[in-house]
Amino acid sequence: MPYTVVSLSTGSTLTSSPVTLNWRGGKPTSISVTASSSFACDFTVQYTLDDIMLVGGSSVAAWAGISSATGQPATHFLSSTAFPDGVSYTFPGAVGAVRLGSSSLGGGTGGTLTMRVMQGETI
Repeated sequence: MPYTVVSLSTGSTLTSSPVTLNWRGGKPTSISVTASSSFACDFTVQYTLDDIMLVGGSSVAAWAGISSATGQPATHFLSSTAFPDGVSYTFPGAVGAVRLGSSSLGGGTGGTLTMRVMQGETI
C-alpha cells in the first residue's frame, strides 16, 4: 500500500477522512502523528476492523481509539506530545481503516495535525 497522509488544521472538521487499508492482506500498519507546533489541541487515533466499503461507509463502521493500556479507553494525546517528534503506533495485524480525530483544535494560535499511514511488509 502506498504511503498516505491526512491532515487536520485549526478550523477544519474534527475527524479526518478515513484511510482505507488492505485488511485481507493482513500486513502490519504503522501510523505517525505530528503537530506543526505546540498549539491547544487534543487528538485520538481511531481504527475500525470493518471494511468501510462493504458496511456502507465510515459513518456505519464501528470505530475505536488506540489506547496506551490494554482494555482502557482511547488515549487522548496533546499537540505538545506530538510536537516535534510525533506519536507513533503500529497495528501488528489487519485493520480496515484508520482516521484522526480531535475534540478540540486550537484556540487562538493555529496549527496542523498530520497523520502518516503506511501498510506493508517492511515498515
